[in-house]
Amino acid sequence: QGVDKNSVKLGFIWSGTGVAAPNFADSGDACQARVDAQNAKGGVNGRKIELEAVDDKSSGANLTAAKDLVENRKVYAVVNNSSFAGSSARPRCRW
Repeated sequence: QGVDKNSVKLGFIWSGTGVAAPNFADSGDACQARVDAQNAKGGVNGRKIELEAVDDKSSGANLTAAKDLVENRKVYAVVNNSSFAGSSARPRCRW
């Protein structure tokens, strides 16, 4: 799921709006920039990365967002960088 011969689909959940947005304001752009940089180098094992970003609006919506990303949008993996991620650490997109 989420991987074919040409691409890898990655889900990214972040708090782009809502009360926590000031702490995560650059997260969506930063992750997209990292994906763009990796794609410029040929992607991952020749596969381009497709980023599906979801704003959880600083709410518990990240739980439904994760389920939607996996079950409906068929992503390979989910990076949860939101106010409800369960950690104050900010994950980084790395390959």
